[in-house]
Amino acid sequence: MLIELKNAIKKEKLFCTEDGVDIFEGDVYWKNNGWLNVKIFIAHNKMKVSDFNIDKKFSTKEAAEEYVLMNKPCLSINNVLNLLEFDYSKKLKHNLRKIKFNLTQFVKTKL
Repeated sequence: MLIELKNAIKKEKLFCTEDGVDIFEGDVYWKNNGWLNVKIFIAHNKMKVSDFNIDKKFSTKEAAEEYVLMNKPCLSINNVLNLLEFDYSKKLKHNLRKIKFNLTQFVKTKL
């Protein structure tokens, strides 16, 4: 009877994570702490409005770590070009100037 009553209480959705999971009061979620690491949190209904806008929130630690890995600004154009030059493909080497130009233009839009 107690279990049925507990399940009958409808929880209010607090937010949806970046990876598409609805979070309710008491649920565990992960948040990137700047670009340094990710931390675990427990959702509660007294969260400040500002808590919803600062960092990205994820349903799992793995999803948060992947976001940091894929989005952390840590490569220079030269880093990327050096990686591309390591490839032995002649076709790629011929396109290196074009790749450098496109990367440079893209980075300028982010500054």
